[in-house]
Parts: sequence; structure tokens; C-alpha cells
Amino acid sequence: MKWAWVTFDVCLAPAMLRLSRRHGQALSLVLAALVTCDAALTLAQALLFNLPRARGAFELAVVGVAVAAPAVAAVLLWSARMHRPERLVGA
Repeated sequence: MKWAWVTFDVCLAPAMLRLSRRHGQALSLVLAALVTCDAALTLAQALLFNLPRARGAFELAVVGVAVAAPAVAAVLLWSARMHRPERLVGA
């Protein structure tokens, strides 16, 4: 499972870099959807696997950050799609 997450993140990084350099409606939609799925799967993994095995406040905090990061990224990506100025759409 670890290598699946690593592969996903390695593939996601260049796509995010491309989006930061040149906005594309299709790419932003695909990335927002993928990161949303990532957030949902991360939450499920945390609830079903990580939290039952967590020992102590530090491990709980690490799980919290791991869940929050993709969730915040998904919100930011969807927000950017919705608030993109009309004159730049398709640019």
C-alpha cells in the first residue's frame, strides 16, 4: 500500500507543477478529483488502520496532519477552479 501512495504522489507532483505554470480546465478538474479521492482514501485508511494502532498524542497528531493535508489541498484546488477569472478560462 505504501508504494501505491508513493507512486500516486510522484505522478501527482509534475501534474501540479504543470498546473501552476499553465492553467488548464481539464487538468485542474482531473487533479481536483484525484486529490479529493486521495483525501477520502486517506481518511478511510486513518480510521480503519492508523487510528486503532496509534499510541500517544504524537502519533495521533501525525495521523491528523496526514488526513488534513490532502483535504486542504482538495479544497484549495476546487476553490481555485470556482474562482478563476472568466477572462483567463481556457488560457
